[in-house]
Amino acid sequence: MENVLFSIRGVSFYAYGFMLGLGILGGSSLALREARRRGIGMERMSDYVFWAALVFLVVGRIAQCVAVHGFQLLTRPWVVVTELSFGIHFTAGLVAVALFSLWFIYDRSIVPSLFVDALTPAVALTLALSHLGSDVFGRSTSLPWAVQLGEFQMHPVQLYAAVGFYTIFTILWRMRRATRYDGQLFVGFVTMTAWLMWILSFFREVGERSMSPWVLFFLAMAASLMAVLLYMNSPRPYGLRRRTSRFVSCIWGAVFYSFGLMAMVLFFFARVR
Repeated sequence: MENVLFSIRGVSFYAYGFMLGLGILGGSSLALREARRRGIGMERMSDYVFWAALVFLVVGRIAQCVAVHGFQLLTRPWVVVTELSFGIHFTAGLVAVALFSLWFIYDRSIVPSLFVDALTPAVALTLALSHLGSDVFGRSTSLPWAVQLGEFQMHPVQLYAAVGFYTIFTILWRMRRATRYDGQLFVGFVTMTAWLMWILSFFREVGERSMSPWVLFFLAMAASLMAVLLYMNSPRPYGLRRRTSRFVSCIWGAVFYSFGLMAMVLFFFARVR
C-alpha cells in the first residue's frame, strides 16, 4: 500500500499545488471584494493575503521536511526546495497563519469580527479546492465510486471533504448579506466544519493520532449550541438585500452549485484514474 501511494505522490503533489494555488487566487479575489464591501480596505486585505500565503507555504514546507528528515534537516537544508514531492504540512501551516492573523489584526487595528467574516468564504473555497488535489485516501470499500490503488479500493475521502467545503462555501456566500451579527459567517463556518469532520471520520483511516468520532460529535454539538445562542440573542438581519426574487436567486444558486460540483467530481476522477 505504501509503495502505491509513493508512486502517485509526485503527480499528486503537483495536482495539490495547482489546486491550492487556484484556491488561494480564487479566495483572494473574494476576500478583496468582501473587504471593500465591509469597509476594511482592499490594501490591508491584499497585504494580509500575500503574507498569510507566504507564511503558510514556508512554515508548512519546513514543518513537513522536519517531519520527514528530523534533525538531519540541519545538515541538508536544501531539501526544503529540492524534495518537493513530500508536500506541505497542512496543519502546521494553518497554525502559523492563525498566529499571524492575530498579530495582523492587532497591528492594523482591524475589527476582528468584520475581518474574519470577510475571510471566511474565501477560506472555505480554498479548503475545497486544496482537498480536491490531495492524495489522502480513506478506508477500503467496494462502492462503485471507490478509487483503485493497486490491489486496494478506497474511499475518495478527499473528494468528500472538497464537496463538503464547497457546500459550506456556497451557504456562506449566500448568507453573507443577511447576517444578524458581525462574526456570524465565522461561527457558521466553524459549526459546519465541525460536523463535516465528524462525518468524514467514518470514512478516514483510523490511526494512533485519529480523533475519536465521539469527540468530534460533542465538539460539533457545542459549536451548534453556540451558534444558536448567538443567533437567537441578536437583532434581525441587516445589510443589503438582492432585488431579484428569492425564488429566482435560489434557482441561479442551485445552477451554479451543480455546475461547480460536477466540475469538481469530473476533475477528481480524471486525475486519479
